[in-house]
Formats: sequence, C-alpha cells, structure tokens
Amino acid sequence: MSRWRILILLSIMGSLFLIAASTMFGWEPWSSLSFLRDGSFGPPPFVHRLAFDRLEPTLAAALVSLFTMYLFGVLALFAFPRQMAYMERSLPEALPGLLRATLLGLLMALVITAIAISASLTAATFPLTILLTGALFVSALLGYLALSYGLGRRLLARAGWQHLSPLYGLMLGLLITFALAELPLLGAIFKALFASLGTGLVVLTRFGSGKPWSLQPLLED
Repeated sequence: MSRWRILILLSIMGSLFLIAASTMFGWEPWSSLSFLRDGSFGPPPFVHRLAFDRLEPTLAAALVSLFTMYLFGVLALFAFPRQMAYMERSLPEALPGLLRATLLGLLMALVITAIAISASLTAATFPLTILLTGALFVSALLGYLALSYGLGRRLLARAGWQHLSPLYGLMLGLLITFALAELPLLGAIFKALFASLGTGLVVLTRFGSGKPWSLQPLLED
C-alpha cells in the first residue's frame, strides 16, 4: 500500500475522531473565541458536566449536518457538472494562488456586505439585502463544495484511485474540511478561510463558466 493510501486512511480516521471529539468535549468553533476574552475554551470536558445524555444527539446532529452537506454536494455535481469541474481544475495548488483567491473572496464578501447593509436602510431597497446575502451564501457554499471536491479528488489521484467516482472525492474532501472546521478556536479560522476561498474561486471562474468578467457583450449588436 502506497504512503498516499495510508495517508488517506489516516485522514479518514482522524477526521471521524475530530468530529466525535468535538461533540464529546463540547468544542464549538465560534464560541471558542471566548478564550481570547476569559482564558477558557468554553464548557469543561464532558466528564465534568455529565454530558453523556447529550453525546448521541449531538454526534448524530454533526453526522446529519455532514451528510446533508454531502447530499447537497452530490446535487450540485449532477446539476452543474461542467461548472463544478472547471472550478475544481481552477483551484490553485501553490500558496500564492490560494492566498490571492482567498483575499479576492474576502474582498467580494466585504463589498457585498457593505451593499447589503446600505440596502437595509430603506424599505424600498431592503429586499436587496436578502437577495445579496443569499447570493453570497450560495456562492461561498458552491465554492466550498468545489474546494472539498478538489481536495478529495487530488488525494485520490495521488493514491492511484483517480478512476473512482467523483462522489468519493467529494465525500473524502468534505469529511476532511468538515472535521477541520470543528477544531476549537482554529475551526473558526478554517471556516472563514474555506468561505473566503470558496467565494474567491466562484468569482475567479465566473461561477464556473470560465468566461472573463467583461462589459463587451453589452457593446455587441
């Protein structure tokens, strides 16, 4: 067995462990930022707060959330195969490219947020707030799914399993990224990075169409 196949198996086991541990120890990525304020990572370990009764529902909720994301990803792959494939192929592998796409996504999120806040100030433009917020969410989600699919597909290719169904690549990538987002404190950072990179990927590829951003079509007769 090649080292890449061993790495994939270890990644799967490690991801499942992180997801289970996040429920057992009450890791909440966003609320764990309270560490910066009061010096604690939130609630004490489950053995000290009698959380055994909450363990199964919480773990089940995490697994259901992961499964729901996977089903939506499957739907996206079947509904937009060309667009998802183009976004996956456009995913940079070098660090400078990843940083550029992440910063672009962050900038786009800030611009849309500013417009959405401005639109919420009057009743006439308030619907734009809902529209823009929804568009930003969908863009980040589709980009995140393309990112997860690209990660899983490239790992499988390194292991010699490139001929497997794309659904396996999506499953592997989602499992890894979902587990990383469950880490205490770091999970919040990973979520922000994944959302920004996903949005940047969508913007760079013009929603997976591969066409450039241009006003030229408006000048054509």
